Amino acid sequence: MSLINPADIKRHLRFKKEVALLKSHGIIRHYTAEISRKTGESKGNITNYYKGIIPIGDNFLEKFEKAYEKELKVIRGSAEYRTDHPSTLAEQTKQKYGSEGENEQSSHPLMTDIERTLNTMLEFQIAQEKILRQVLEAIRKTPKATKAARKTSDKEKK
Repeated sequence: MSLINPADIKRHLRFKKEVALLKSHGIIRHYTAEISRKTGESKGNITNYYKGIIPIGDNFLEKFEKAYEKELKVIRGSAEYRTDHPSTLAEQTKQKYGSEGENEQSSHPLMTDIERTLNTMLEFQIAQEKILRQVLEAIRKTPKATKAARKTSDKEKK
C-alpha cells in the first residue's frame, strides 16, 4: 500500500471493509467487474483502489456507496452486524481505548487490565471463528476428503 495521507488511508480502509461486507454476504463475487458495472469506474482503477495503489476520491466512494446503498443498509441491519456482535464490540473498544499496539502511556486511562484482557480474548475468539469457518468451507468443497473422513470415523467406531 502506497498511501500516505491519513484521509486517503481512511477512505481505502472504508472501501475495503464495505467490499468485504458485500463479498461475505454473497452480494458480489468478482468485485472489480461488478463494482465497475454499477459505478462506471474502470476495473483497473477499482483494483488499484482496493490494493491501495492509488488514492480513492470522495466522488468514487460516494458513487460506490450510492450504488450499493440498499445492500449495505440491509447488511448493517442484520443480526451479524448489530452493535452487540463480537466483532463490532471489539472494534468499538479499539476506537474508544486505542489499539493493542499503542504503548501504555498513550492508552486510555480508564481502560483497566481486565478490559484489555477481555478485548484481547474477544479478538482471539473472533479470529478463531474465522479460521474455523474457513476450514469448514474447505472441507465442504472437497467431497473426497469428507468421504475419507467418514471412512476413518467409521473404522474408529468399530
